[in-house]
Amino acid sequence: MSRHLDYWSNLERSNYKLWLGFWVMTGLAVLEAWSLGQPRPVHIVPGAVAPSLSRPGVGVELVAKDYAQRYVLSIGNFTADTARAMYTMSLESLTPEAASELRVRMEEDLARIERDKIASAFALTGEVTVRIDGSVVVAQVPGRKKVYAGKTLITEELSVYEVTLASVPPSDTNPYGVRIASARPIPPPQRAKTGGAT
Repeated sequence: MSRHLDYWSNLERSNYKLWLGFWVMTGLAVLEAWSLGQPRPVHIVPGAVAPSLSRPGVGVELVAKDYAQRYVLSIGNFTADTARAMYTMSLESLTPEAASELRVRMEEDLARIERDKIASAFALTGEVTVRIDGSVVVAQVPGRKKVYAGKTLITEELSVYEVTLASVPPSDTNPYGVRIASARPIPPPQRAKTGGAT
């Protein structure tokens, strides 16, 4: 009889260990699944060329180039239906002074865009250039801009946006550490004609 009691006793201990292991593993799986669903912070390393590579002294230019390009592509591409969202989204990229100026003329611009069914398409045509004048960073974003009223093409022209950026302390919402102080279209540079017929 004692042999049967030993057998059942060992079996109970084995089952207890198996159940304990099962619940520990289930708990770990739930904990892992929960942690995978949590957002992870993104860290931008100025001057990063590739993973684990960084060149000193090129951070400001790369950040300005990327930030200006993203901003111009955002404000240069809209329809009458998306213009309000585009204006609202672009306010987040501006300095407080520039945002105040945009808010003053925003409703008038939006009323005209929605009334005339204006749409704009801006596509890059070249490399974004950056120059630093003291503490001011200026990026020039070249592209081709098409403006439509309904389905009718109104204008199609080469355009260059000159974007002036101001340094601000980096934050979670703005890891770049820059804001747009102004963005305005300027005439594209004239190409010099060379000899021969064109």
